[in-house]
Amino acid sequence: MTKIVTIHQPEHMPWAGFFHKMMLADHYVILDSVQYEKDYFHNRNKVIDRNGTVSFITVPCLIKDGRWRDSISNIQINLNCPWKKKYLGKIKECYAGFPFFQGLYPEIEKIINECPSTICELNMSLIYIFRDILGISTPISFASEVESSLSASELNLDLCKHNEATIYLSGPSGKDYLNEDIFLKENMSVIYHEFTPPKYEMDNFSPGLSTLDLVMRFGEEAAKIIRLGGQ
Repeated sequence: MTKIVTIHQPEHMPWAGFFHKMMLADHYVILDSVQYEKDYFHNRNKVIDRNGTVSFITVPCLIKDGRWRDSISNIQINLNCPWKKKYLGKIKECYAGFPFFQGLYPEIEKIINECPSTICELNMSLIYIFRDILGISTPISFASEVESSLSASELNLDLCKHNEATIYLSGPSGKDYLNEDIFLKENMSVIYHEFTPPKYEMDNFSPGLSTLDLVMRFGEEAAKIIRLGGQ
């Protein structure tokens, strides 16, 4: 029996490619056990306003011992920083009046105002909202639930074996580092995800925005747009 497993870090308000991989997989592993990356998409993502200006919505995180050394699952949000008003205000500025704003914004507002302590918990709460809208039922598990001291190819293989994969669906960057031989030795195939950000009718189109942009415009129909974006 074929079982496709894919692995991805828990990004904040992820882009459409994140959910396209989830649509293709039989099981989705959230790679929360690797090191957090500052100024990456772990705590921010891109939105666009009515003038076509792209900007980031960002959640401030805490530095431990002056360096970003913790795994994503352990990174704390700076709850003492007054960021929520600016964050929610940016979403309103960009999307108030859009077709699905009234249905979606209150859910996001509630999650942000009741913000959990870690960025991973916050990201997952938002990811689950998008999953529901897009009609995705792919089971999810977390890399941090599996004890492993491995990294890179070996860690991915370990997670695939733990979830009984027959096929590993890698991101395109895997072509640069992945050791396919160790997967083949375990009778596991490796395939690579291909995805082009969907270009939909809008002024000042910008690729790679948060999926928030898609669902504010198209609601559940965003799922069809994402499915057409890759293979």
